[in-house]
Amino acid sequence: MTHYTIDSNRIEIYEDYTFTEDSADNVDQYDFVYSDQSEYHFSSVFGIKIFQNDLLFKSAVIRSTGGKTEIHETSVIIESDRFLICCSDTVFCLSIPDLTLLWRTKADIATCFEIYKY
Repeated sequence: MTHYTIDSNRIEIYEDYTFTEDSADNVDQYDFVYSDQSEYHFSSVFGIKIFQNDLLFKSAVIRSTGGKTEIHETSVIIESDRFLICCSDTVFCLSIPDLTLLWRTKADIATCFEIYKY
């Protein structure tokens, strides 16, 4: 699990390969589910939670097909009002603190390992 702190928001990002949409057996329930419209197995699945004053504010899960991606120092860009995250072949941009999907783009034919601010 990876933690980031922006102002009064704590962001947790972690792998959640047990998540199945519309299943009552999920360990975590999410406010939002963002994924590509694929019929294939999702190779990267990340749970994201925003905490304010140590209370869960919003949660989302993102998932994509393509090669598997890990969360590390250069796979996420955090800004004051949004963050970008590599997830398989896709880069997702979510708002802080609402976790609204601002945009997503398929950025590679296989896997996006790193993202840098230009």
